[in-house]
Amino acid sequence: MKRLIYEVRWDKKSRVWWLAVRGLEASVVQLRRYRTKADAEAWGRTEARNWWEARGQPTQLLIYTKSGRIGKGGRNEASYGCDSPRRKG
Repeated sequence: MKRLIYEVRWDKKSRVWWLAVRGLEASVVQLRRYRTKADAEAWGRTEARNWWEARGQPTQLLIYTKSGRIGKGGRNEASYGCDSPRRKG
């Protein structure tokens, strides 16, 4: 089963954070917009977890920086039902 990918991205033009989803019929569907990154991230985690729990479809959350890159560190990506194998060392 293909995983659904949620993304938190900055929209420079409208100056808001978007919670979008990839993997549905359209390539990217914008769900909601938020004034703060923290709000977008919190809702993204909730949406991804709820989708996994309700439908059993693996989901992933990717949190981007304002420059358009996936942030560094463990809090910028989360997976539900499709955890990657851990690397040794």
